[in-house]
Amino acid sequence: MIYDTLDHADSYAGLYPRLRDAFACLNQLTPETPNGRVEVDGENLFVNVERYRTVAPDTKRYEAHRRYLDIQILLAGSESIYVQSIDCLVETERYDSETDVAWYTGKTTPHISLQPGDFFLLLPQDGHKPGCWVEAGHPRDVIKAVAKVRID
Repeated sequence: MIYDTLDHADSYAGLYPRLRDAFACLNQLTPETPNGRVEVDGENLFVNVERYRTVAPDTKRYEAHRRYLDIQILLAGSESIYVQSIDCLVETERYDSETDVAWYTGKTTPHISLQPGDFFLLLPQDGHKPGCWVEAGHPRDVIKAVAKVRID
């Protein structure tokens, strides 16, 4: 897991192929970007833009991916993301190669609140529970972009 601001994205661009292109695309997005998939490099790199309302963390499950790493940024709003190593979680739904996701439960760990301009780079070992409210009982509207960077 890497948490930082887009201002420092160049520091991480060499870690995996396609990260430079992913950050370049994410830097072009605005809150006016419509929902849906933004094509960058076919199945190797694409971005999903979505709008939703944050919820209580106990209503969410941890997820993790194998073929793709996530770079999650907020275009508007704020949310908390809980991150825990999958080694510390209990798998509740086995990995599905079609959707590239496995689901987990476990202790709700300390979280980091994401604000516009921040990003989370989540690796295959990082179970993550995004879309949670920052302040208990106060859901917020969010506009988020998730770059899916193929690593296999």
